[in-house]
Amino acid sequence: MNWGLGHASRCIPLITAMRERGANIYLASDGEAGSLLQREFPAIPFFTLPSYKIRYGRRSALGGLIWRFPGIFNAISREKKAFDGLLEKYPADLIISDNRYGCWSKEAPSALITHQLTLAGHSSIKGIGKKILAHWFSSFDEIWVPDWSGDNALAGKLSKGRFSKPVRYLGILSRMREETGAYDIDILSVISGPEPLRSTFEKQILEQLSQIPGNHMIVRGTETQADLKPPGNIQILDLADSNTLQSYMNRAKFLVTRAGYSTLMDLVQMGKQALIVATPGQPEQEYLADYHKPKKYWLVQDQPDLILDHAIANYTSMVPIRSKKMELGNWLDAIEKILS
Repeated sequence: MNWGLGHASRCIPLITAMRERGANIYLASDGEAGSLLQREFPAIPFFTLPSYKIRYGRRSALGGLIWRFPGIFNAISREKKAFDGLLEKYPADLIISDNRYGCWSKEAPSALITHQLTLAGHSSIKGIGKKILAHWFSSFDEIWVPDWSGDNALAGKLSKGRFSKPVRYLGILSRMREETGAYDIDILSVISGPEPLRSTFEKQILEQLSQIPGNHMIVRGTETQADLKPPGNIQILDLADSNTLQSYMNRAKFLVTRAGYSTLMDLVQMGKQALIVATPGQPEQEYLADYHKPKKYWLVQDQPDLILDHAIANYTSMVPIRSKKMELGNWLDAIEKILS
């Protein structure tokens, strides 16, 4: 789903592993998430699906999302129609969908990847949210959760829930790998998320980084051009493929990122220290930031109160998660079981 790059990026290790095992794979998405997949896998056939057109306002992403539920249902109907057309031309033995609720079929086993079994936000929407999720989940044969079960869940209460279909906790998914080497980037900021909030965060980061000595880098997370004028000590890159971003993250002494769940999985996989900043009004990120703040794995700041100088002075007091890593074998076992 093109709600940001995370839903696509976390599928990369799974796609790579299946391809290495000889699977004949087709990819489908839209927007910048689709562009990411095409850059990562230029030899794999790619198809464009109708967009959900998720765009958050500057104040309340939650309110905007509630009002967009009818539009999302319509988008899922368009997606289902387009997906059924693809399956007529390219029959599948297995369908794996990351939060694309129209990508399923009665003709083949269908698994939904999602870490959100409970909606974050005000209690007034949780009841209707549970019913909506149950409706969307019911079309799939299994629900695959990229998290650990129990008290160690990286997503906290978001990844907890019971549904009519089997829910399997398979551990985190990350395209990143920890490497040793020189730390020649002082601060790396990886920006992502829907507009216009992505651009607002980008401007804020650039303004503050310009006042901090050192060798810095910003990965913008978009192909949309902008009239940015960084000083000489800040390098700007629109997008980075997995290997390039992995190299930059390993070389960075400190990271500044959104509090998106896929980003947190990457930080765990690499054992990195970071400042995480939730997208204002986006309930999932706000919950994840609040949930992890007392755990002191990473520094947490609110975007309106962002002070990079303070983060740099205090990040060494944080102790990132190093005891758990991705276990891709769990995911491959799940594929074998659903096909058997």
